[in-house]
Amino acid sequence: MPPLCTNNIYRLMLECWNEEANKRPSFQKIVERKILDNHKRFGISDKYLSVKDWQATGKDEISIKAKERFRVHSMEKNRWLVSKVDVTGGDVIRGYVPCDYLVREKSLEEQSWFSDVYRAEAETLLLSQPNGSFLVRPRIDSLYCLSGKDKWLM
Repeated sequence: MPPLCTNNIYRLMLECWNEEANKRPSFQKIVERKILDNHKRFGISDKYLSVKDWQATGKDEISIKAKERFRVHSMEKNRWLVSKVDVTGGDVIRGYVPCDYLVREKSLEEQSWFSDVYRAEAETLLLSQPNGSFLVRPRIDSLYCLSGKDKWLM
């Protein structure tokens, strides 16, 4: 094994050199494995939470309910292959779900005060809340924006 090469990268390199072309990983698979490898290396969880209910429509998909835990195995354009995780951490069922229904565990998006809305929608949401209420939302020209309600300002 080359110096400074991780086991995962070395195995991936060997797979790329496979004599049988159909056993070599596609570029998409290489990217997915590298992303998941980086997540593990930097302590980013490969565990995700569902943010809302979704009903499966295809035979290779699984239905999900909000707040269920999942382990991501591979990522495609708009759906991910996941395993539903039980309370012991074991995999229960495996199938595809839309990627926009999952957020990384311990991420901002899973917090009750995070909302993926525009400024006008944030103001409308906060109008019905007591003073001191707030939400964090994504912003086009920066990472996030804090919107809050005070008796004089919003």
